Amino acid sequence: MVLPSLYELVRRLVRKRHQQSLHVGVQVIPSDLRQHSWILRGRKMVRGVIAKCVQRKNCAAKGTETIPMPLPEERVRDTLVFEVNEVDLNGSLYLKEGQKM
Repeated sequence: MVLPSLYELVRRLVRKRHQQSLHVGVQVIPSDLRQHSWILRGRKMVRGVIAKCVQRKNCAAKGTETIPMPLPEERVRDTLVFEVNEVDLNGSLYLKEGQKM
């Protein structure tokens, strides 16, 4: 069944499917609707309906940015060659082929 995207019935169908599928994006709704019918210019119409969804806008709020912690003094300051030495206590690493690294 082919439906033109001009009808309000089609917009309501897309809005209902968008709410039932917990406000997913533009990629999921057209593929879900294609199981029952084909909507002409469907992606464009779905994009317009989703853009007007208030709940989706509220959920897509920006997260907070974290400020990176400063590095310790001994890792940042200039040193001479071999002034700072560290030892790896984890031991050897083994590759998938059994080779020791």
